[in-house]
Amino acid sequence: MSVATIILPIIASVLFVSQIMFTNNLAQDGSTLKKITTTVDALTFENELLEEEIASASSLLEIQKKAVAGGFIEAKHFLTIAQGQYLVALNQKR
Repeated sequence: MSVATIILPIIASVLFVSQIMFTNNLAQDGSTLKKITTTVDALTFENELLEEEIASASSLLEIQKKAVAGGFIEAKHFLTIAQGQYLVALNQKR
């Protein structure tokens, strides 16, 4: 028997086993990626729901309802206090 007839089957067997191991790792990585993708999709959906909830809670109608429930009433008269003629300071050259 020559050395080639002994070494070549051993090398082929080692390569075959290593290919099976790499394929198994790829399959595990794929399932892990699917789990992560599912989690990201669920969190994205939850974030969208929370954004809608925040937007509706901060709408003017909702704020008005909360103000009325808190005892606030609409003012009948307004009083503005101003110092001088203008409410805003003007940049004047002298």
